[in-house]
Amino acid sequence: MIDWNDHKKRKTFREALQAVYFRPSALERFIDEELNENAAIVAEGENLSDRIYKLISWAKSKDKLDALYDAFKQNNLDHLCISQIEGVSGLKTLISEQLLNQSVLEAAIGASNTDRLAVRVTPDELLVENSYSTHLVIAVFWRERNEKLLRVMPKLCYRDLKSNDILQEPLSQEDCPILLKKFPEFLKSLIDFTNQKLAIRFKDSIEPWTLTIELFIPVDLLCQPLSTWYGQDRELICDRSIVVGCSDRFDRDRLGEAANLHNELKAGWKRFKQQAPDTRSSNLRALSWLSSDIAHRETFGNYSAFRCYGHWLKADEKLLKNWIDLVKSGIPLALWMCEATLPQHEIVDILGDLVDCTRFEFLQRIRRTRDRLQKICDHDIGIFYEDLTYVPDVPLPPEVQFFGFPGL
Repeated sequence: MIDWNDHKKRKTFREALQAVYFRPSALERFIDEELNENAAIVAEGENLSDRIYKLISWAKSKDKLDALYDAFKQNNLDHLCISQIEGVSGLKTLISEQLLNQSVLEAAIGASNTDRLAVRVTPDELLVENSYSTHLVIAVFWRERNEKLLRVMPKLCYRDLKSNDILQEPLSQEDCPILLKKFPEFLKSLIDFTNQKLAIRFKDSIEPWTLTIELFIPVDLLCQPLSTWYGQDRELICDRSIVVGCSDRFDRDRLGEAANLHNELKAGWKRFKQQAPDTRSSNLRALSWLSSDIAHRETFGNYSAFRCYGHWLKADEKLLKNWIDLVKSGIPLALWMCEATLPQHEIVDILGDLVDCTRFEFLQRIRRTRDRLQKICDHDIGIFYEDLTYVPDVPLPPEVQFFGFPGL
């Protein structure tokens, strides 16, 4: 039996339910089919987070929390929360039962009167990034803030077709000074130049390449409209996947702060990869998603992804603190709708469809999702995504053995 009086286990279970049944219709179907209960009664609430919290509270009060958990477990056997709630031994028992049920057990060793069992588990197939996936990493820093002048450092990342090693190529000899208002024009020219480079690189191949653009910008510019970067050219953002990140982690002018922020990203990426490993069965829905509905009372460092259903992440300088909190947390993935006119259940569906895949598929879904939204409702989706593999160059400070301080 699981000790459900342990609030940490209830919290882990709540987060798992919210990550898996992120659509209200899916939650209602789960409650109806697995518990034979009316969701409107046992899981009422204004939003998804409240409904799941009420469901767990109801189940605990009716002594049905074990039944609720067992139903979830049977439908989500590989979910990370099972090992977190039951511990390693619980996970081993669960794996053994599942292998027996599916007749995948290859050998059982041990006396018939013991519970010792040795099994061989069929490993999940590992995924690797397509060799023709390329990345344009653009680091943007302030050069003269008062004059709205930026310095930009672009580089192209691609894989060697023989070894599959990641290669990097700087696209400018030195920092490019660009006025903020000129950036959309600069970006379009840079993409054209990059396409020419890729055409030469893959000239002997019949396979198409894909280009993802990772745009790292200062945190105070994250709360600017996306059009600040691509202008009014919708084709620019619908024809390829463009995501944003924070360049403060790589700012050579603030080495101490940059080192700390980069280290936080390492921690966040570790959480991300533990919950969504590069395997064929992996799904971004399994991440620990923090919702904007509860962001005000949660510790960001406990999560690996963020969903915004309202105004928490928006193009508004008044919300700069929220962006700072997100960056400091190291959470590498955040999604939001750039317009707040859609009802929450529609936002849930849009964001849910986008992440119902592996992280490699996710990058290809971005442009298709944006293109579809542009055609049906003229809305845009914001994507903050920092893949630790494709980031700006990390500035290294000079080696100094001793700390010095000027004093008086």
